[in-house]
Amino acid sequence: MRPFLFFPLSLAPVACLAQAPEARIVFDKTHHDFGRILDFKAASHRCIVTNSGSAPLRILELRPSCGCSVPSVGKNLLEPGENTFIEVEFNPSGMQGSVRQSVSVISDDPENPSTLLTFEASAVPEIMPSAPVLFFNKLPRSSSASSSIRLQSGTDQPVAVTEINITDAPYITCDAQAEGLLAVTKKLSKLANFY
Repeated sequence: MRPFLFFPLSLAPVACLAQAPEARIVFDKTHHDFGRILDFKAASHRCIVTNSGSAPLRILELRPSCGCSVPSVGKNLLEPGENTFIEVEFNPSGMQGSVRQSVSVISDDPENPSTLLTFEASAVPEIMPSAPVLFFNKLPRSSSASSSIRLQSGTDQPVAVTEINITDAPYITCDAQAEGLLAVTKKLSKLANFY
């Protein structure tokens, strides 16, 4: 008689799970600093978007954080390994100083359906006066006073005053004085007493 070896066999079903193809959105960078820009001039930036997944990627929507940013996409459907661009045009009109904005990129990436692209800028006027207005309060008729406004360039270019107009104030005179490359001083004198 032959020896009989017994091996218990498990008849439990073995599941082989194959991973379903998925889209994956990848950006070359998600933040951009425009640096110093003029407060009246639009600036734009492009970032590269790639589908690093194994299924087609759909860019469904671009949501800017404010109306000052206008985003656009090169193409909405990316095959695996394909890339495109997202461009954001930023208009700083009416803004001054440090500005931070964003654009939400909504896609069908199951792991990352919303990505925030952020950007910042320092919006400066073309000419920056040291004071927006000058006051000469309760000056006696027989005396005079003077004050200065310093003008500085927001573009690091030389400032040159080419014309000075004062309307409806015949008692005020004004002259420009060159003061280096980046500034000009305006001097105002009150010659008569008008309260």
